[in-house]
Amino acid sequence: MTALAPEIDIAPLLDGTQSTKRTVTEKIKAAAIDIGFFTVVGHGIDFGLLDKTRNTVGAVE
Repeated sequence: MTALAPEIDIAPLLDGTQSTKRTVTEKIKAAAIDIGFFTVVGHGIDFGLLDKTRNTVGAVE
């Protein structure tokens, strides 16, 4: 069986209510326990910086 990594929006951790923060943390906990990893969106990191980082890592390997 193949499990897909769940995508978790962490934006509410940055500026959400206590309720939405709790929901996000519950999703993170469940993904970590049930699957072992997850993807993160809503982090606010510029996509250009992410691409530059990936390209730099690829050049070193």
